[in-house]
Amino acid sequence: MVNYTKDHIIYWPSFFKEEFDNDKKHNTLAAINSCLQNERELGIITIYLNFISSFANEFIQDLDFFQQLNKPVFPFVELRLQQLTSYIEMYRNSNDFEPSLKNLII
Repeated sequence: MVNYTKDHIIYWPSFFKEEFDNDKKHNTLAAINSCLQNERELGIITIYLNFISSFANEFIQDLDFFQQLNKPVFPFVELRLQQLTSYIEMYRNSNDFEPSLKNLII
């Protein structure tokens, strides 16, 4: 699902704008449209999707591990995303990212 979303997010802004233009009373569409029309927010979402896609196998292995311990995996994934956000906000380079993700961040 993440890979599909990553490959098709370029179509989201125009899709949600059209949907919102057809139904301006819908608060959820307004929020989604506003986010996707903001270049910075769309860029961050795109980076997150690519990050999750790049590390999907690790997340799945971690999920198996957390399920065996009967603990939720989402806090762990959220922590990883927060670490990614810190890299982005601190303008740091990391050698842990594959070239395509590193180029996208840059």
